Amino acid sequence: MAAYEARASYQRNDYLGWINRAKRDDTKQRRLEKMLRELEAGDVYMNMR
Repeated sequence: MAAYEARASYQRNDYLGWINRAKRDDTKQRRLEKMLRELEAGDVYMNMR
């Protein structure tokens, strides 16, 4: 949670919008997992370094 809160507000909003725009639950889950991996890595945002 700390890694998420450390991101700029536009990045947090981008992540949430990207996840919620998915129509299928499995896609939402996959995007959520990708966001968590990026937050854990710390130097990646939406697949960009």
